[in-house]
Amino acid sequence: MGELVGTLCGGADVGLLTGDALVGWVTRSCLAQGVPVKVTDGRVIDRMRVLLSGRPEGPGRGASTAGTSGLSS
Repeated sequence: MGELVGTLCGGADVGLLTGDALVGWVTRSCLAQGVPVKVTDGRVIDRMRVLLSGRPEGPGRGASTAGTSGLSS
């Protein structure tokens, strides 16, 4: 974990990012898109897990849309 290889959205070839370089890229990307770098709501994290893994939610892990957005600034 901690590395990112390949081409990202927009065709930017990032090669191999680790440690501070990866943190810097994520931070700059989030700021450029106007989204927070840190997400603290477990429901949002579960939805992202499903999105990134391509696996459906397991029993008892359903994401709720009630409440706050789960994004922190």
